[in-house]
Amino acid sequence: MNQIFSFVIITYNRPEETIDVVDNILFHVNDVEGISKEIIVINNDSDVDYNDFTAYLNKLSSDQQNKVRYHLAEENLGVPRGRNLGISMARGETMIFIDDDAVFIESDVIEKTIDIFNRFEDSHNVKIIAYREQNFYSKEYSISTKNKHLSKQKEFFTNYYIGCGHVIKKEVIDKVGYYIESFQYANEEYDMAFKSLDAGYRIYYTSDITVLHKKSPKGRASTLMLAKWQYENKMIIAYKYLPIWYMFTHWIMWTLYFMYHSKLNIWVWLQSTWSLPGKMKPHPRKVLSKETIRYIKKVKGRLTF
Repeated sequence: MNQIFSFVIITYNRPEETIDVVDNILFHVNDVEGISKEIIVINNDSDVDYNDFTAYLNKLSSDQQNKVRYHLAEENLGVPRGRNLGISMARGETMIFIDDDAVFIESDVIEKTIDIFNRFEDSHNVKIIAYREQNFYSKEYSISTKNKHLSKQKEFFTNYYIGCGHVIKKEVIDKVGYYIESFQYANEEYDMAFKSLDAGYRIYYTSDITVLHKKSPKGRASTLMLAKWQYENKMIIAYKYLPIWYMFTHWIMWTLYFMYHSKLNIWVWLQSTWSLPGKMKPHPRKVLSKETIRYIKKVKGRLTF
């Protein structure tokens, strides 16, 4: 029986871009002997119709149609819950996540992904792979490290990954659980990364696979709302996983981040800060082990904010 690679796409108000990414996976990403592609598209209760997308699917050959599973959610699940629905539907042990406004530049995505797992899965327990992201407009790269020296390297172990393009083995989900469902958007990857690292799994970054991110304005929240989510979610993650000192540094740095991006909207910051204890309460505090913190420091990861 063929091994299944499940490509998971969450889409909201981007039918044209969703056509592009599905077409990219079907016809640009190489077919590999012994590997079956499965594409799961979760429509997050979009406000615009997807008639063009369904028409595109209907024009595909029956063989290609069988590779695509399109699901319309009854509500906007947000990114984490949308991904969780895709995970629950995935038949493959290897799940590749890509944003609906992104495409793969390279065609040998599956081959290179298999190569990394062959090199590091058994020896270093690598179960998550971070792809490189390139901004379609600025051509700048987003790399899964904050360390300038590491960012120049082709590959390296890291402590987080970028949501736009990454791989997770289903084994990880089975052991540590799904994405955090109380978040609507932003930093759910950090939560998954921390609990995966603490379970003994490792994350590997490669620049050999690049996701070209168009960063479509359609379906995006306002700058103020994004800043609010970043601030609140980062504080919840710090509360869940980090020693008290790091919670304090997070609060200072992410307050500064919020003030800058919200143009000093003190009222919204006060509302968010006041709401944090209630939002933290449902999440048990489980500080990362000393071994995990040592690993994060070893790979030059950032703990202070």
